[in-house]
Amino acid sequence: MPGVLHAADLVLSGKDWPAAGLIVLFGDDRFLKSQVLAGLRQHLTPGDAEASLASHDAQEQAPSWADVVQSLRTTSLFGGRPVVIVRSADRFVSAQRERLEALAAAPPSSGVLVLEVDQWPPQTRLAKLVEQHGQAIDCRAPMKGGKSQAVDEARVARWVAAWGRKRHGVALEAEAARLLVELTGPLYG
Repeated sequence: MPGVLHAADLVLSGKDWPAAGLIVLFGDDRFLKSQVLAGLRQHLTPGDAEASLASHDAQEQAPSWADVVQSLRTTSLFGGRPVVIVRSADRFVSAQRERLEALAAAPPSSGVLVLEVDQWPPQTRLAKLVEQHGQAIDCRAPMKGGKSQAVDEARVARWVAAWGRKRHGVALEAEAARLLVELTGPLYG
């Protein structure tokens, strides 16, 4: 399922989680990112979620390329594909762009690299390679169509109602969901 998925749709559907060798979560919505990461961890590392998972926080110090590649190649005694998550990976992506482009062009079959970034310009070679061979997941509030830079509050309200039903067993009427979004702003969760 190469291309760009929207996190809100993926989190609600709970199915067809990507299993590409390179997955990029981009955008500024921390709630959506946390929900996608949780879903990916559950889907990619069934059973013992920590057995084949390595996580690096690159906010203060990015991991070395060698550490990431070694983690991708290290299989667990308990089986499963190794999953490597690099959080706050914007600087890591900038520093390792050429290596990531090579990885994106021929994603690993042995493991999964998940990059969590804030900025993801779609016109870059890396973004285009990820769309072709990997999976990009948009973790921003849904926007209105066209050139509009406004949040699609009607879509967010529908999402809030669906999330309430699925996650909490709460039935919100459409007007109540719209009012909730209006009062709180277009935030998820």
